[in-house]
Amino acid sequence: MAAPGKNFSWTRLITNAIPNFANNANTPQDINLSPAHADLLFTYQQSLPFPRYLGENAFFVTGIVGAKSLSVKTHKSLVKNGIILPSLEVGDGKDAGNVNGTEPKGVKVTINTRNITSNFANQHPTISVHAQRKVVGLLFFWEEECVRLALLDAEEEEIRAAMKQREGVGRGQVEVYITSVAQLLSPL
Repeated sequence: MAAPGKNFSWTRLITNAIPNFANNANTPQDINLSPAHADLLFTYQQSLPFPRYLGENAFFVTGIVGAKSLSVKTHKSLVKNGIILPSLEVGDGKDAGNVNGTEPKGVKVTINTRNITSNFANQHPTISVHAQRKVVGLLFFWEEECVRLALLDAEEEEIRAAMKQREGVGRGQVEVYITSVAQLLSPL
């Protein structure tokens, strides 16, 4: 009997009970994203107004699920369980103070993998166990990407501050030089 609120599925039962029988033998059981899928995810995310927020179709783009509707369901479930932050839309009020769709200040990592619990399989009954494992792999990958992007942002801010400081020093040196030359050329 299916759990309350969940439909019974023979396919899910067979996939979970006998994964080698239900899955194609030629399909690798690797749960990590391939470099090609990681590139597809990164390209898809960069097309969004707020790239750090995992998009609703990310699971479809990476081939984890076969339909956009399943990707949206998975995304909503992850948001509901506090694993990812909901996607922002430009002009929805949550992006106040942003210029040209930049990320909200203070938001560096939009995924909290600590909220993945032992109930993860029950929280995502619409996808297979193997797809759930691939979702977890994608979540860890994207969390690492967000940390990497946060470090790059910090380095960019450091470089900009150093350039502004140097720009000010350069102007000051030129002004001192012009003043000293002017004093030398002026009659006493």
